[in-house]
Amino acid sequence: MNGACSMIFPPCFRRALLATAALSALSAAAADVTITPAPGGGVVINSAPGTTALKVAPGNTVQLPGLPGAPTHTDFVCRDASGTLGQCQLPPTGAEGPAGATGSAGPAGSTGLAGSAGPTGPTGATGSTGVSGPVGASGPAGASGSVGVSGPAGVPGAAGVSGATGATGATGPAGPTGSSGVTRYHVRGTAARLAVNTVTPTVQPGLTQTFTLSNSADVVVWANIGTRNTSATTGVYSHVDLVIYVNGNYLPDGGWNRFTTVNGSSSNGINTVAINTLINLPAGTHTIDLRTLRNGGNTDVDIGGNSVTGPNPGEMTILVLD
Repeated sequence: MNGACSMIFPPCFRRALLATAALSALSAAAADVTITPAPGGGVVINSAPGTTALKVAPGNTVQLPGLPGAPTHTDFVCRDASGTLGQCQLPPTGAEGPAGATGSAGPAGSTGLAGSAGPTGPTGATGSTGVSGPVGASGPAGASGSVGVSGPAGVPGAAGVSGATGATGATGPAGPTGSSGVTRYHVRGTAARLAVNTVTPTVQPGLTQTFTLSNSADVVVWANIGTRNTSATTGVYSHVDLVIYVNGNYLPDGGWNRFTTVNGSSSNGINTVAINTLINLPAGTHTIDLRTLRNGGNTDVDIGGNSVTGPNPGEMTILVLD
């Protein structure tokens, strides 16, 4: 042991006992037991013969040789500036992020009812019918004359010369075009809107259709689209709105859906939403497009994509019911 005093050697053990007895004899009060090894030596405490449980080596080095083979635990042990051991204090949680932006204004309310018509005035009285005069007497019928003898048939005359052909009359106006039944339009997304974090409704690339009606008609619109959160942090989320616009305006009734995309365990959350509505449009040229926005959440979100290269790109079908 190179001069170290170990508890496994009887002379050192006796000296430790004598020192302890001397301290007990001097004072009945509790006191620390101090073991000071020879210069260059250490202190060893065995849990069994030949098995070291604790060793204090020169230079204040403390060793627990049996620690690598000890059972595992989930709690940690920390020390303060004086070397005293204790439980570890967990770090504080992060500060709460700023509040999200205010959502867009809702649609205008419906028009109030028209006022009722005033009362109708009374109908004037009908005049009386005059008295009919008497019917006169019928005169006597005259005698029938005898039938005369028929004369001979005349010779037919020669055919006259044909007159000149008259000018062609003007063409009359064309009649109305008959109904063609159902006209169908279909468009698909051509690119994604990446890292969206604003509440401004923006047209999805490729999801716009313009058409012309010769008369008013009912129009059915079906649409769907997918989303993907840009962060993979567990539990983050985004709220996305899908809105149908007609001629640059959202519909006063319907055509607006909202859905939420939430991350699972350390993965980028994905979700899809579908929408359908029925509107009546007058004769003329109209444009229908699909717009999206991030209404809220704590992560940016990718919306839609390219229908050739990826899933959930967004599609829109329009049926015109003539």
